[in-house]
This record gives sequence, C-alpha cells and structure tokens, in this order.
Amino acid sequence: MSDISAVPIGRVSSNWLEEIKNYQLTPEDEEIIKWREKEIKAMRQIENEEQEKTRLINMRIPLRYCGLSLDNYTVASAEQEKVVEFLREYGKRDFKSMENLVIHGPPGTGKTHMICAFIQGCKMKEAQYWKLSDIMRTIRDSYSPRSEESELQFLKRLSQIPILVIDEIGRQTGTKFEGNSIFDLLDDRYDNMLPTILISNLPLEGEESMATYLGRSVMDRINENSLDIPCFWCNYRDHAEITIRAGQL
Repeated sequence: MSDISAVPIGRVSSNWLEEIKNYQLTPEDEEIIKWREKEIKAMRQIENEEQEKTRLINMRIPLRYCGLSLDNYTVASAEQEKVVEFLREYGKRDFKSMENLVIHGPPGTGKTHMICAFIQGCKMKEAQYWKLSDIMRTIRDSYSPRSEESELQFLKRLSQIPILVIDEIGRQTGTKFEGNSIFDLLDDRYDNMLPTILISNLPLEGEESMATYLGRSVMDRINENSLDIPCFWCNYRDHAEITIRAGQL
C-alpha cells in the first residue's frame, strides 16, 4: 500500500489547479450553465416581484392602481403635463424638503390615479395611501379591547410616515370628533416637518370647502408650507380631451 503522506501536497494542489485551468467546457456543460443562469434569473425575478408586492401592500395602494407609474399616466393637456412633470421632480427631493400638496378638483379627473402612480415611483422613500374614512374607522376600532394598537399609537405611526397621502377628504360627516382626530394627526406631521398630500373633490374655500371641513387651524398648518394643485380638467375616466378651466402650481 502506498503512503499518501509521501505525496507532496504542493504537487497535488498544483496538478489539480492546472487541470481546472485547462479544462474545456463540453456542449453539455454549456447547456447546464445556461439552464442554471436562466433558473437564477427566474428566481431573482420572482423575488423582486414578491418584494414589490410587499412594498405595495405596505403602501396600501388600491389594487386598481397597483403597478402604475407617471410614465403610463395618460396626459391630454399642457396643464396636466405640467402637474405630472412637477410630481416627477418633486419625488426626487428629500422628503424633509417637500411641501404639503393639496390636490383638488371635480370627481373623475384622475387625482387618485396620479398620486398613487407618483408614490409608487418614490422607491427610496416610505409612503402610504389612506382614505380618510379608513383612518377614522381604524381610530374607532382602536377603542375595542381586542385592538392591538391604541388611538394614540395609530396616530403617532401615521405622523412618522415620510410621505402620507390622505384621500377623499370631505366625504365624511365632518363631526367634531373627526375634526379633532385630523387636527391631531396633521399637527404632529407639522411638528415633524413631514409632507402630507391631501386629495379632495372640495374647493379650497367657500361654504362647502376643505377649509370648512378641516377647520381653519388645520388649513393654516397645511398652507404654511403647501402647494395648491387644482385639477380642473374633464373626466379622466372618459379619456376625453382634457380642457383646463383653471389651475396653477
């Protein structure tokens, strides 16, 4: 029996490395490598899709608007294009330097679609979309003994989200309870210097307006550092030619 200890380790390693270096891939080897590369690519794609799905769930994007972007948002007027281009540039900024946005205009002008597309494109910033009715419902549910989160904890959580969208303002009853809850939330975000995007079918001022619904103290905090973005164009759902009645950034 030969003594393996008599074989110089360096010679074995050297021969092995030399064989590997000079090895020529066979057609079968190349097919296996291509198959493996394809498999890895497919696995990464599935992983990326799952991560994006989780991100959209955490952002609370409605299913109707999942996967949309400003690039596939239909623009049919110069003023609408101006708003979309503004949002593209706005999204590149650090959220601490972002103004509040007040998006308002008649129903059907694509306001929700536009903003959901916008926040999906903010890859490096945490954002969440909430209907105001869902916020109020969650607050009421927090009073249940089975609730895992108190009203204070819920409002504090929302007050710390870098970009918060609150949609459908004015569709509720406008009770004092609602007003106090909205004030607490927006006041905390004001103190934290975080941008809030408000969406409503109501005008800013007037007898039935965002000012009368939210209250003057809330609007004062919003208006201190906000941009008014009116969306007065034709019904977006009809895909008709859009005519601007008014609007400016």
